[in-house]
Amino acid sequence: VPLPLKISVSVNMVDFFDANTVFTYVQDAKIGQIVPFCGPLAGNTVVSIYGSGFTNTTGWECLFDKHHVAASFISPSLILCVVPRSSVASSVPVRVALNGIEFRDRLVYTFVAPLTVESVEPALGPEFGGTVVTVTGK
Repeated sequence: VPLPLKISVSVNMVDFFDANTVFTYVQDAKIGQIVPFCGPLAGNTVVSIYGSGFTNTTGWECLFDKHHVAASFISPSLILCVVPRSSVASSVPVRVALNGIEFRDRLVYTFVAPLTVESVEPALGPEFGGTVVTVTGK
């Protein structure tokens, strides 16, 4: 349950004044799974991050390596993020924060190079299915 607290400020620890703002304590979110865990270099993949303790508020962010992206609250166990683009195929750490500063836990997302299909054997089969197809490429 979010716990809002009124902020007071002092320069001498004797005289305090109301800062007209609130700080809210919230449950510490935990992340456990990212789906899908890989995608194209171009980014734009919507990933589901499953965990616990997500609060229904704005301000959620995902951090893909050093790239901040906004996250959307869906439920206390799910937020969504749109993956940023990458210039190189690699695996990067993914973290989540409510305040854009304190990123917790860590998952991994892998950027993959574009795939090329060179052949499909056989190229046709019966409509009732069951044909084993071999796809070759890079």
